[in-house]
Amino acid sequence: MLKNDPYMKAYLNVINESTDIEKYQQIAKEIGGEYIPKTNTIDCKGLKVQFEDYWLDQNGSFTFKLINTSNDWSNMFYDCVNLNHLPEDFMIPNHVVDTNRMFYGCESLQYLPDNFTIPNSVVDCSWMFKYCYFLIRLSDNFTIPKSVTNCRGMFKFCESLTQLPYCFHIPEDANSNNIFDGCDKLENKDPKAYMMWEI
Repeated sequence: MLKNDPYMKAYLNVINESTDIEKYQQIAKEIGGEYIPKTNTIDCKGLKVQFEDYWLDQNGSFTFKLINTSNDWSNMFYDCVNLNHLPEDFMIPNHVVDTNRMFYGCESLQYLPDNFTIPNSVVDCSWMFKYCYFLIRLSDNFTIPKSVTNCRGMFKFCESLTQLPYCFHIPEDANSNNIFDGCDKLENKDPKAYMMWEI
């Protein structure tokens, strides 16, 4: 009876929101930044961010946004085994240069947002999705930009990945050794990957 009461629902929403605010304030404190409730953002003040599993909500994602981040996003979600998906508006900013091991060990990650791609500022995305066993698909516009010099082992052991986007290619001068190693279901590997294959 109580859970259908509109006043009780409103009360529970207020409780949940205040709990979230406290949680986000604690996360911001751990980063060394500041949580801004009005915009639901964490100002990282130029500091590097490394997520912890307990930062995620019950759906295996999060709702807050990060601003003023470091240009080093390596290991950002390293071993966040409960990360199921990213918010639909999640993007890597244009100032980021390193996404090495960004999702390494995110074994529950199933898909990326439709607008997700790697910006032209990135030079290292090696091992970025290694051990993302359940990653099913990439966004349609996902590709590796020409700025990247190292994408070694980027999708290693992404066992559920079956297809690459039509626009996907590997930069000619990038180190792409082992990029699809263990991706046994993948049908349309970039031809360059065959040349660089290491057993």
